[in-house]
Amino acid sequence: MVLAILFAAGAYVYGLDSINAPTIGDESLYLQIARVTAGSGRWLPLLSESGINDTKPPLLFWQGILSTGRGAAWDLWHLRLPVVATTFLTAALAGLLAARIAGRAAGLRAGLVFLGFLSTIQHGRPFLTNAGETLFLFLPLVLVHRRERTGPVLGLVCGLSFGAAALFKAFFLVIPGTFALALVLWRRDGWRPPDFARRRTAFLTVAFLVGLAAFALWPLLDPRPDLIWSKFVVEESARKLKAGSFLSGLLSGDDAIWEIWLGPLKNAGIYLPLLLALLRDLWKRRRALTQDEQELWLYVLAFLVVYSFPTQRQPNYLLPAMVALAVLLALRWEALPGPVFQGTLALLAVAGLALPAFEWFISRGLGTSPFGVVAIALPVVLGLLSAAGARDARLGRAALPVLALLALAVGSAVVAPFPGSFPAEAVAEVRGRTVLVPDRFEQAQERYRVILPGAEVRGYPCPWGPVPCKAPEASPGAYAALIVDAGQPLPAGWEKLAERPHFKGRHTSKQILEIIGGRSELLVERLVLARARPATR
Repeated sequence: MVLAILFAAGAYVYGLDSINAPTIGDESLYLQIARVTAGSGRWLPLLSESGINDTKPPLLFWQGILSTGRGAAWDLWHLRLPVVATTFLTAALAGLLAARIAGRAAGLRAGLVFLGFLSTIQHGRPFLTNAGETLFLFLPLVLVHRRERTGPVLGLVCGLSFGAAALFKAFFLVIPGTFALALVLWRRDGWRPPDFARRRTAFLTVAFLVGLAAFALWPLLDPRPDLIWSKFVVEESARKLKAGSFLSGLLSGDDAIWEIWLGPLKNAGIYLPLLLALLRDLWKRRRALTQDEQELWLYVLAFLVVYSFPTQRQPNYLLPAMVALAVLLALRWEALPGPVFQGTLALLAVAGLALPAFEWFISRGLGTSPFGVVAIALPVVLGLLSAAGARDARLGRAALPVLALLALAVGSAVVAPFPGSFPAEAVAEVRGRTVLVPDRFEQAQERYRVILPGAEVRGYPCPWGPVPCKAPEASPGAYAALIVDAGQPLPAGWEKLAERPHFKGRHTSKQILEIIGGRSELLVERLVLARARPATR
């Protein structure tokens, strides 16, 4: 048990300081808000380089200010480590709930499964709001588990938990949190409205109002509550609830309702086959579910229903429901069909054994290999162990939670060299100077501070996707990080200080066909640290 927990911690800490750790584009902006606010010497208002920025409530940014000693230790390690700790607390809650129901083995399994979800490492490791949101929305479910009496005192505790979630992300979170508890307790009262109203009204009312009151501390303490109203409430939140676009975007577009209802499958990652098997198991046993299973499924259903109404529907909204699904998987682990485990492990085996060939393909395009021994050896170990598990059903069933975490570590090892740090002499030359770096999405230049410590980083527009990134003007004394295709010369007026390989984000259909045909250089581009050429006389 201790070894499994240590292995999970290692998988999450490995590559934690990499700018290529699985994340979403919002992280860069959140990094900037924490940095600029820390530099102001005040907790509020929240600031970015463009001024007051109320895109999210303050708890995440305060967490980053504290974890870096008010910016004294400004790196991704210090910023992300508290997020990882929060994620592990959530895994511990999943384990506690599963252990109450089915024993310690199920508890350990539930925690490991939650940590093995793709959505968990993507949203519960980087500097994002999701880890705190997930923890404090799931905690009330654990607090009410098998508790028949739920009065105002428990409502106060659950309300404070909802308020903490809201102060990480949005006041709207109080709604799915309260609705999920209401469904669970209504089921516990036998679906009898009079009993439910008599026994639960005070508890749910207190939880809901305390959650909103806790969130209200933000505008009460902020010197510009008017901007919180206009930017966060109106622009950031209300635009997701436009009634006029609800029907038009319900069944089509990027935010169709399927994005929510299929969201758990997207979030599951390698556990997708097992989650499908769990859904089949649910249908077959729908009349024989235990009370604990029913309550967990109702908790999941509550989030699916509530998040069907906003016009912006994203799978990461369902992260608290993924904790419940991890518990459900742990409870039904031994009952799920063996071929599902074998098929999942076979996929891991193929991926692990194919990755060294992929690394060779990339290295061929670069003319050199950026991959270290760990990046080459880990995929082979994953492939061999997964293949052994696929052959031995009993071994595979026991080993899958650990191998799923190993797969996450493999992913970190493969992307770690891209782009990586520049040589010390190049970093020394730009220390204290302004360096222009590409901003592909929401202040993406902020991450470059990690690989250019001491430089004053400024972004220049760079389109996301296959469109070439136009270099800034090479004015005298200027420095820039330039994205250049493999084999292409530097733009006019620039000379190279150093360069690192950089994964190319998106490709045209033609480029994809060319990659399949063997043009490995199209998978990577060059990130070149350059200075303007001296003027010639």
